[in-house]
Amino acid sequence: MELKVSDDIHLYSLAVSHANELFHAVESSRQNLSIYMPWANLLTDVKSAENYIRSRIKITDNGSKWFAIYFKGQFTGVFGIKYIEPDSRVSELGYWLSNYGRGNGIVYQVLKVILPYMASCTNAKTVEFHCLESNEASIKIVNKIGAALIRYVPNTIDVENKDQKLGVYSLEL
Repeated sequence: MELKVSDDIHLYSLAVSHANELFHAVESSRQNLSIYMPWANLLTDVKSAENYIRSRIKITDNGSKWFAIYFKGQFTGVFGIKYIEPDSRVSELGYWLSNYGRGNGIVYQVLKVILPYMASCTNAKTVEFHCLESNEASIKIVNKIGAALIRYVPNTIDVENKDQKLGVYSLEL
């Protein structure tokens, strides 16, 4: 599956064939990624990148979809519809960008395409974003698209500052 977001931004269904590019994107951005994404420190070679991809794309029966993000022809991150709960119809979205992609409005532009896609092509009625309270960039993006903080949940992410809160931001489709 391919989604054209803009002339510079394309999404492709995440596949094991992206492992080499994914590894190099993580390698070049490890310091920034590891602040919020503890898995970044475990992704140490192409084989672990393959395992990262397999762990995400193997589950498809809960509405999950994972995309490789390309910016100006270069792999720059991953965007995921992590799941869609069948009863509540709540979905969680997640993403990460390499240093190459940061500061270009990529995630906001992706959301402007993904949210209408989800509203028309899935049974999701609400999307959620889980953001650590120190992740100001992600909070800014989810606020910009209209998501609102609805609650804090215990932080289970293995990050340096484990005492920070994990905010759940919600948006009705």
